[in-house]
Amino acid sequence: MTRKVRAVLVAALAVLGVAFAAGLARAGHDGLLRDYCIGTKVAQHNIYGQNNVLLGHTELWYSSTSGGQSCVMTYNLGGRPYTEAHIRRYINMPADGWRVESNDEGYYQYYAGGSYINNTAGRCIGWGGSISGYGHYADRCL
Repeated sequence: MTRKVRAVLVAALAVLGVAFAAGLARAGHDGLLRDYCIGTKVAQHNIYGQNNVLLGHTELWYSSTSGGQSCVMTYNLGGRPYTEAHIRRYINMPADGWRVESNDEGYYQYYAGGSYINNTAGRCIGWGGSISGYGHYADRCL
C-alpha cells in the first residue's frame, strides 16, 4: 500500500469515527429537537442525586416565535450516563391532559435537548429533566 493511499484511508476512517461518535452522542429523541434553545431563559432548576450531590440542571426557555415556543435543555455535569429533557403542552392546566410532547433522552455526556414545542403562548406546559433517574419536573403557564 502506498503512502498516499494509506493517508487517504486514515483520513476516511477518522471522518467515519467522528460521525459515529456524534451519532452516539445524540440518539433517542421524540418530537421537535435541536442542539440549543432560542429566546429567553425563564426558569432553571438544579438536579441533585444521592447525598445531595449536584448532578446538573434543567432550563426552560421561551420565545415568541411560532405562536410561543417553549424549549427545555438538561445539562449533565458528566458524572452520570443518562440524561433527559422533556416538555409537554397541556390542553388545560393539567387536569385535561397533554396534547403535544417532545422528549430527548439517551446516554449523553453533556446535555439533552433542546426539546421544544410551538404554540405555547397563553398555555400551560409541563417541563423538566433528569440525570440517571434523579430529576426535576414542574408546570408553568406562559
